[in-house]
Amino acid sequence: MCIRDRLANDFDNAFGEMTPQAAAGLLLSNHSYGVPAGNVSIPFLGSYSNGARALDQLLYNTPYYMPVYSAGNDRNTGVNPGDNGYDLLTGDKTAKNNIVVAAVNQVNNYTGPNSVVMSNFSSWGPTDDGRVKPDISAKGVNTYSSVANSNNSYSSYNGTSMAAPSVTGTLALLQELYSDIHGNFMKSATIRALVIHTASEAGTAPGPDYRFGWGLLNAEAAAVTILEEDYESLIDELTLDNTGTYERTVTSNGVDPLVVTIAWTDPPGNLSSAEDDTTPRLINDLNVVLEDASGTLHYPWRFVPGFLSSPPFKQVNDVDNVEKVEIDVPAGDYIIRVTHMGSLLDGLSLIHI
Repeated sequence: MCIRDRLANDFDNAFGEMTPQAAAGLLLSNHSYGVPAGNVSIPFLGSYSNGARALDQLLYNTPYYMPVYSAGNDRNTGVNPGDNGYDLLTGDKTAKNNIVVAAVNQVNNYTGPNSVVMSNFSSWGPTDDGRVKPDISAKGVNTYSSVANSNNSYSSYNGTSMAAPSVTGTLALLQELYSDIHGNFMKSATIRALVIHTASEAGTAPGPDYRFGWGLLNAEAAAVTILEEDYESLIDELTLDNTGTYERTVTSNGVDPLVVTIAWTDPPGNLSSAEDDTTPRLINDLNVVLEDASGTLHYPWRFVPGFLSSPPFKQVNDVDNVEKVEIDVPAGDYIIRVTHMGSLLDGLSLIHI
């Protein structure tokens, strides 16, 4: 099964074009545009807006469709200086179910988090309710690309608009690889979980942050995860019912870190009601933990909403619709356990590990 169909649209009627195309089976789309942070009021920055809610509704209705958005280039434009470069995302870039991309410098040889250098323009998150946005980072500085002067014109540009297409193209290749093996494509939450699961660490502290997201896109690691499925990795698309629990025992090899990532396509949340409204937009609140042989629970990364530059910590996450548990030095067997808080809308939620 190959990805062959390609469509090109302008952005004047983006949502009106995305809706029928997604319903017809569109898998991926790239959105290298957006509303500049300087064109909106400060309360709008990071808020869960009508555009974000409408996008989440579309993606909830079309579970295989994943749009990829550029984060924006507003960090050093003098907008919202009180937040020191944070809280600059606008419009549908604050949705829950899409992928938003930050721009970093080219990484010629990754040797650790310090290898990933942030651009001087990429807009930082988070959303007002403290979700991790942007989701992922990719090269967006001095990127050589086609331009519109002629059919064979190329030039180099800077911008998150250059970073996002490299992510979209990578997702297309991963979908094609998966379909070659399985005969079908991954759901959008699965591929979001996959690229977050395999991202290379970036930033000054372990775990995600509101600058780089979950780290640097690592296409090779994502592809290897697909190729090593059922040997060194697991990729499952599961349904969790109301009051249900999912459990699975896995055995670490005692050498490599043990990482479990879940993601799900969440129903649209309630609109922001005030500036910097930290009320979670999450509707279906799933939780994942790993339990070791001694009964110790290992929790996913999370942030406290409102603390923009604080490092993440490990505890129950009631904000994000992606959760990642990492154990650097595992030993023995672990139980993966997925539960939920409250009631699940529609009585179930699809989880992707």
